[in-house]
Amino acid sequence: MAGARSIRGALGTYAVCAVLLVGLLGLVLWLGPSGATAGVTLLLPAEGPWQGAALDEGGARFELRAGEQLELPAGSYRLTRFLRDGRSEQQPLELPAGAPPCDLAALPSALSASSGDDAR
Repeated sequence: MAGARSIRGALGTYAVCAVLLVGLLGLVLWLGPSGATAGVTLLLPAEGPWQGAALDEGGARFELRAGEQLELPAGSYRLTRFLRDGRSEQQPLELPAGAPPCDLAALPSALSASSGDDAR
């Protein structure tokens, strides 16, 4: 019967370890990720030539319409802005952690200053 006692003891040890690990996991999930960076707020005013914008980080795409705001994590994005006349432009956009709100309409653009169909 010595084998039965050692199996019972081993199962008790495994049960205690499992309870401790579940408790530790619960604590980590409750505290949240420690490396989370602050988000950056993006604005696209309702007035102005832009009707919308899309930001692509390679895996996810975020859309923003005129008059809306969006908060994204800091990082590198590809920004596509859409003019009301149907034209669009793309440019890289770096969003550093802790940056103030970014007005997408205030970024430099070759399209908003041009007239006609020279840039499509």
